Amino acid sequence: MLWHALVLFLPLVVLLILQQTLLVLLVFVLSQGLLSALPFRNRVLMAEAKVLAFLLAALMVLVLMVLVLVVLVLLVLVMILFLLIAFSLLQLLLLIENELPLMIIYLCVLIHLLLFLLYLYAH
Repeated sequence: MLWHALVLFLPLVVLLILQQTLLVLLVFVLSQGLLSALPFRNRVLMAEAKVLAFLLAALMVLVLMVLVLVVLVLLVLVMILFLLIAFSLLQLLLLIENELPLMIIYLCVLIHLLLFLLYLYAH
C-alpha cells in the first residue's frame, strides 16, 4: 500500500519540482531583462545586480525544494499513521471475534477511503 501511494505521488512531486524550477528561471530571466533595461552607468553595479538576481533565484529554488521535502516527509508520516491505525484495527479484530464481518467491512472502507484521499491529493 505504501509503494502504491509513493508511485502515485512520485510524478506529482517531479512535476511540482519542475514547475517551481521553471517559475524560478522565469523570475531570473525577467529580472535579468529588467536589469538590462535599467540605465546603469557603472558596469560593476550592473554585474552585482545580476549576481544578486541569480542568488535570489537560487535561494528560491532551495526554499522550494525544502518545502517539497517537508511535504513528502509529512506525507510519509501520515501514511505511517494510517498504517498504525489499520494495524490497531486489525488487533481489535482479533479481540472481537463475534463481530468479525462488520469489522472487516469497516477496515476495508477505511483503507478505500485512504486510497481515495491519496488519489484526490495526487490529482
